[in-house]
Amino acid sequence: MGSQSLAASLKRRLQRLHHDGGAAEVQAYLEEVRDYDDKPNSWQHVFYQVLAADGWFVNDGFAQIANTQP
Repeated sequence: MGSQSLAASLKRRLQRLHHDGGAAEVQAYLEEVRDYDDKPNSWQHVFYQVLAADGWFVNDGFAQIANTQP
């Protein structure tokens, strides 16, 4: 999966989660993804950790992820 499709997929998932359960649901999902792989020094772990901890991002800041075209 390319980075553009990863970003688009993440944005869609977070929009659904936010619609269903708000910022807490988005944060819980990001923390779950962060903890999926037991490699705390990987860029993925740090990436999801930072996003989950960012109040602006989990409160609809993710909507700013650019829409991409294939």
